[in-house]
Amino acid sequence: MMSRSLFLLSYLLRWSYALVNPSPLTLSSAKGDFLDSLDNLTTLNEGTEERTNLLNTMISKKVLVEMNEMKKMKARTMINDVSIIRPGSLSSMLPVAPGTWKVIYAQHMSTIANLVGGGKLDVQYILHSNQQIQSHAKFSSFPWMLGLKSIFLSVNGTYSSLSENDCLVEWNEAWIKIIDKSCDDEDKPFVSLSHVPDSIWKTAINNIGQFLFIRPFSLFPVSFLSPDLTVFNFDLFGTRICARKIQQYDEPKEI
Repeated sequence: MMSRSLFLLSYLLRWSYALVNPSPLTLSSAKGDFLDSLDNLTTLNEGTEERTNLLNTMISKKVLVEMNEMKKMKARTMINDVSIIRPGSLSSMLPVAPGTWKVIYAQHMSTIANLVGGGKLDVQYILHSNQQIQSHAKFSSFPWMLGLKSIFLSVNGTYSSLSENDCLVEWNEAWIKIIDKSCDDEDKPFVSLSHVPDSIWKTAINNIGQFLFIRPFSLFPVSFLSPDLTVFNFDLFGTRICARKIQQYDEPKEI
Protein backbone atom coordinates (compact mmCIF):
# COMPACT_ATOMS: atom_id res chain seq x y z
CA MET A 1 0.00 0.00 0.00
CA MET A 2 2.80 2.37 0.93
CA SER A 3 4.75 1.62 -2.26
CA ARG A 4 1.64 2.39 -4.32
CA SER A 5 1.17 5.68 -2.50
CA LEU A 6 4.80 6.63 -3.11
CA PHE A 7 4.40 5.82 -6.80
CA LEU A 8 1.29 8.00 -7.08
CA LEU A 9 3.02 10.82 -5.20
CA SER A 10 6.04 10.61 -7.51
CA TYR A 11 3.79 10.65 -10.58
CA LEU A 12 1.86 13.69 -9.31
CA LEU A 13 5.10 15.57 -8.57
CA ARG A 14 6.45 14.90 -12.08
CA TRP A 15 3.10 15.92 -13.62
CA SER A 16 3.02 19.13 -11.58
CA TYR A 17 6.60 19.97 -12.53
CA ALA A 18 5.77 19.49 -16.21
CA LEU A 19 2.88 21.95 -15.93
CA VAL A 20 5.06 24.59 -14.29
CA ASN A 21 8.10 23.92 -16.50
CA PRO A 22 6.87 23.07 -20.00
CA SER A 23 9.64 21.88 -22.28
CA PRO A 24 9.91 20.50 -25.82
CA LEU A 25 12.51 17.97 -24.66
CA THR A 26 11.74 14.31 -25.18
CA LEU A 27 13.82 11.18 -24.69
CA SER A 28 12.37 9.67 -27.84
CA SER A 29 12.59 12.05 -30.77
CA ALA A 30 12.48 12.27 -34.54
CA LYS A 31 16.08 13.50 -34.40
CA GLY A 32 17.08 10.43 -32.43
CA ASP A 33 15.27 8.13 -34.87
CA PHE A 34 17.15 9.67 -37.80
CA LEU A 35 20.56 9.48 -36.11
CA ASP A 36 19.91 5.90 -34.98
CA SER A 37 19.26 4.91 -38.61
CA LEU A 38 22.79 5.91 -39.67
CA ASP A 39 25.79 3.59 -39.66
CA ASN A 40 28.05 6.26 -38.17
CA LEU A 41 27.97 9.90 -37.05
CA THR A 42 31.31 11.12 -38.42
CA THR A 43 31.32 10.30 -42.15
CA LEU A 44 28.93 10.25 -45.10
CA ASN A 45 26.30 7.51 -44.89
CA GLU A 46 24.65 5.70 -47.76
CA GLY A 47 21.49 7.40 -48.99
CA THR A 48 18.28 5.39 -48.60
CA GLU A 49 14.58 6.17 -48.86
CA GLU A 50 14.08 5.31 -45.19
CA ARG A 51 16.82 7.66 -44.00
CA THR A 52 15.60 10.47 -46.23
CA ASN A 53 12.08 10.05 -44.86
CA LEU A 54 13.38 10.11 -41.27
CA LEU A 55 15.37 13.26 -42.03
CA ASN A 56 12.28 14.94 -43.49
CA THR A 57 10.26 13.85 -40.44
CA MET A 58 12.86 15.37 -38.12
CA ILE A 59 12.52 18.68 -39.96
CA SER A 60 8.72 18.61 -40.02
CA LYS A 61 8.56 17.87 -36.26
CA LYS A 62 11.19 20.39 -35.16
CA VAL A 63 10.39 22.68 -32.25
CA LEU A 64 11.60 26.25 -32.85
CA VAL A 65 13.28 28.04 -29.94
CA GLU A 66 15.14 31.32 -29.51
CA MET A 67 18.94 31.27 -29.29
CA ASN A 68 18.93 32.15 -25.58
CA GLU A 69 16.60 29.21 -24.85
CA MET A 70 18.90 26.86 -26.77
CA LYS A 71 21.89 27.96 -24.69
CA LYS A 72 20.05 27.01 -21.48
CA MET A 73 19.39 23.51 -22.81
CA LYS A 74 23.11 22.80 -23.38
CA ALA A 75 23.89 19.12 -23.98
CA ARG A 76 20.24 18.12 -23.77
CA THR A 77 19.77 19.26 -27.37
CA MET A 78 21.38 15.95 -28.40
CA ILE A 79 18.15 14.11 -27.58
CA ASN A 80 15.39 16.37 -28.81
CA ASP A 81 13.95 18.05 -31.87
CA VAL A 82 14.61 21.69 -30.99
CA SER A 83 15.91 23.95 -33.76
CA ILE A 84 17.01 27.57 -33.48
CA ILE A 85 14.47 30.01 -34.87
CA ARG A 86 15.51 32.20 -37.83
CA PRO A 87 18.39 29.80 -38.71
CA GLY A 88 19.62 31.91 -41.62
CA SER A 89 20.23 35.04 -39.53
CA LEU A 90 23.70 35.83 -38.18
CA SER A 91 22.29 36.16 -34.66
CA SER A 92 21.34 32.48 -34.87
CA MET A 93 24.30 31.17 -36.88
CA LEU A 94 27.30 32.84 -35.25
CA PRO A 95 26.85 31.40 -31.72
CA VAL A 96 26.89 27.81 -33.04
CA ALA A 97 28.67 27.89 -36.42
CA PRO A 98 32.41 28.05 -35.50
CA GLY A 99 33.99 24.61 -35.57
CA THR A 100 34.41 21.58 -37.80
CA TRP A 101 31.30 19.99 -39.28
CA LYS A 102 31.20 16.63 -41.08
CA VAL A 103 28.53 15.76 -43.64
CA ILE A 104 26.81 12.62 -42.35
CA TYR A 105 23.92 12.47 -44.80
CA ALA A 106 23.43 13.84 -48.31
CA GLN A 107 21.67 11.52 -50.72
CA HIS A 108 23.01 13.22 -53.85
CA MET A 109 26.61 12.91 -52.58
CA SER A 110 26.38 9.18 -51.89
CA THR A 111 24.59 8.67 -55.24
CA ILE A 112 27.36 10.51 -57.12
CA ALA A 113 30.02 8.51 -55.25
CA ASN A 114 28.35 5.27 -56.35
CA LEU A 115 27.98 6.45 -59.94
CA VAL A 116 31.71 7.23 -60.27
CA GLY A 117 32.95 3.92 -58.93
CA GLY A 118 31.67 3.32 -55.44
CA GLY A 119 34.61 4.65 -53.42
CA LYS A 120 34.57 6.72 -50.26
CA LEU A 121 33.57 10.38 -50.24
CA ASP A 122 34.04 12.37 -47.05
CA VAL A 123 33.16 16.06 -46.72
CA GLN A 124 33.90 18.53 -43.95
CA TYR A 125 33.16 22.23 -43.45
CA ILE A 126 35.32 24.40 -41.21
CA LEU A 127 33.52 27.56 -40.10
CA HIS A 128 35.23 30.39 -38.25
CA SER A 129 33.81 33.15 -36.06
CA ASN A 130 35.01 35.78 -38.60
CA GLN A 131 32.59 34.21 -41.14
CA GLN A 132 35.33 32.46 -43.11
CA ILE A 133 34.53 28.95 -44.33
CA GLN A 134 36.54 26.13 -45.91
CA SER A 135 35.18 22.96 -47.46
CA HIS A 136 37.31 19.86 -48.05
CA ALA A 137 35.99 16.86 -50.00
CA LYS A 138 38.13 13.74 -49.74
CA PHE A 139 37.97 11.02 -52.41
CA SER A 140 39.54 7.66 -51.59
CA SER A 141 39.28 3.96 -52.52
CA PHE A 142 37.74 4.64 -55.94
CA PRO A 143 38.77 1.99 -58.52
CA TRP A 144 39.98 4.66 -60.97
CA MET A 145 42.40 6.11 -58.41
CA LEU A 146 45.27 3.86 -59.52
CA GLY A 147 48.28 4.38 -57.27
CA LEU A 148 46.59 7.22 -55.40
CA LYS A 149 45.77 7.25 -51.70
CA SER A 150 43.40 10.21 -51.79
CA ILE A 151 42.35 13.36 -53.62
CA PHE A 152 41.19 16.48 -51.79
CA LEU A 153 39.05 19.13 -53.47
CA SER A 154 39.01 22.29 -51.36
CA VAL A 155 37.31 25.67 -51.55
CA ASN A 156 37.43 28.77 -49.38
CA GLY A 157 34.99 31.64 -48.93
CA THR A 158 32.70 33.49 -46.55
CA TYR A 159 29.26 32.81 -45.10
CA SER A 160 26.62 35.39 -44.33
CA SER A 161 22.86 35.86 -44.02
CA LEU A 162 20.62 36.42 -47.01
CA SER A 163 17.39 36.23 -45.02
CA GLU A 164 16.07 34.86 -41.74
CA ASN A 165 16.06 31.36 -43.23
CA ASP A 166 18.70 31.52 -45.97
CA CYS A 167 22.48 31.33 -45.66
CA LEU A 168 24.71 32.77 -48.39
CA VAL A 169 28.10 31.15 -49.00
CA GLU A 170 30.36 33.01 -51.42
CA TRP A 171 33.30 30.87 -52.55
CA ASN A 172 36.39 32.67 -53.85
CA GLU A 173 39.29 30.16 -53.95
CA ALA A 174 39.75 26.54 -55.02
CA TRP A 175 42.63 24.07 -54.84
CA ILE A 176 43.37 20.35 -54.79
CA LYS A 177 45.83 17.97 -53.17
CA ILE A 178 46.68 14.59 -54.67
CA ILE A 179 48.39 12.07 -52.40
CA ASP A 180 50.20 9.08 -53.90
CA LYS A 181 50.18 5.77 -52.04
CA SER A 182 53.97 5.82 -51.97
CA CYS A 183 54.06 9.37 -50.62
CA ASP A 184 54.79 10.08 -46.96
CA ASP A 185 52.63 13.24 -46.91
CA GLU A 186 49.95 13.45 -44.23
CA ASP A 187 46.57 12.28 -45.50
CA LYS A 188 44.86 15.62 -45.10
CA PRO A 189 44.22 18.67 -47.31
CA PHE A 190 46.17 21.87 -47.71
CA VAL A 191 44.73 24.24 -45.12
CA SER A 192 44.52 27.13 -47.59
CA LEU A 193 45.44 28.14 -51.14
CA SER A 194 48.59 29.85 -49.84
CA HIS A 195 49.88 26.45 -48.63
CA VAL A 196 49.71 24.99 -52.15
CA PRO A 197 53.09 25.00 -53.95
CA ASP A 198 53.17 27.44 -56.86
CA SER A 199 52.59 25.86 -60.27
CA ILE A 200 50.60 26.32 -63.46
CA TRP A 201 48.10 23.76 -62.10
CA LYS A 202 47.51 25.78 -58.95
CA THR A 203 46.53 28.80 -61.04
CA ALA A 204 44.45 26.76 -63.51
CA ILE A 205 42.45 24.96 -60.81
CA ASN A 206 41.72 28.19 -58.96
CA ASN A 207 40.58 29.81 -62.22
CA ILE A 208 38.30 26.86 -63.00
CA GLY A 209 36.86 27.13 -59.50
CA GLN A 210 36.18 30.84 -59.99
CA PHE A 211 34.26 30.01 -63.17
CA LEU A 212 32.13 27.39 -61.40
CA PHE A 213 31.26 29.56 -58.37
CA ILE A 214 27.73 30.35 -59.55
CA ARG A 215 24.69 31.50 -57.58
CA PRO A 216 23.01 28.06 -57.27
CA PHE A 217 26.13 26.86 -55.40
CA SER A 218 25.93 29.78 -52.96
CA LEU A 219 22.36 29.90 -51.61
CA PHE A 220 21.42 27.44 -48.87
CA PRO A 221 18.02 27.56 -47.13
CA VAL A 222 18.54 26.22 -43.58
CA SER A 223 15.95 23.63 -42.52
CA PHE A 224 17.35 22.74 -39.09
CA LEU A 225 19.95 24.32 -36.81
CA SER A 226 21.16 23.27 -33.38
CA PRO A 227 24.58 23.39 -31.66
CA ASP A 228 25.44 19.86 -32.84
CA LEU A 229 23.43 19.33 -36.04
CA THR A 230 22.35 21.33 -39.08
CA VAL A 231 20.39 20.59 -42.24
CA PHE A 232 20.40 22.85 -45.27
CA ASN A 233 18.79 22.50 -48.67
CA PHE A 234 20.77 22.09 -51.87
CA ASP A 235 18.09 23.32 -54.24
CA LEU A 236 20.24 22.74 -57.35
CA PHE A 237 19.72 18.99 -56.87
CA GLY A 238 16.51 19.16 -54.84
CA THR A 239 18.15 17.43 -51.85
CA ARG A 240 19.27 18.18 -48.32
CA ILE A 241 22.66 18.05 -46.61
CA CYS A 242 22.92 17.10 -42.94
CA ALA A 243 26.14 17.94 -41.11
CA ARG A 244 27.18 17.20 -37.53
CA LYS A 245 29.65 19.24 -35.51
CA ILE A 246 32.67 17.19 -34.42
CA GLN A 247 34.91 19.99 -33.14
CA GLN A 248 33.90 23.14 -31.33
CA TYR A 249 36.97 25.21 -32.18
CA ASP A 250 38.38 26.42 -35.50
CA GLU A 251 41.23 23.98 -36.04
CA PRO A 252 40.99 21.71 -39.15
CA LYS A 253 40.60 18.01 -38.45
CA GLU A 254 42.06 15.16 -40.49
CA ILE A 255 39.38 13.46 -42.62
